[in-house]
Amino acid sequence: MITAIYKVLGCGDLTQAPSRSQQGGIFYKKQIRLQEFAGYNRSDVPDRQSNSLLATLLGNMAEGNFYANELVVCSLRFSIREYEGMWYQDITVVDIQKLK
Repeated sequence: MITAIYKVLGCGDLTQAPSRSQQGGIFYKKQIRLQEFAGYNRSDVPDRQSNSLLATLLGNMAEGNFYANELVVCSLRFSIREYEGMWYQDITVVDIQKLK
């Protein structure tokens, strides 16, 4: 798990997904794009978001509002999995707090 300061680049829409732990239950999720704070972002690189990552907010954290250019402290959990010969990485937000 990694905890660091990030700048919010954008936040997706709140979506509902069926809960596997409760029959007929739902939980909320949202995607958030974060950029390393004080990370390198050269003007001659065409992809200015090359040092950013896309993470998933789940449950009550997904119901919060996060706006572009806000600074947040996040604890992130990284996990990898294999599916049909391909490897995937999931990044999940464990804790997030806005900096004032």
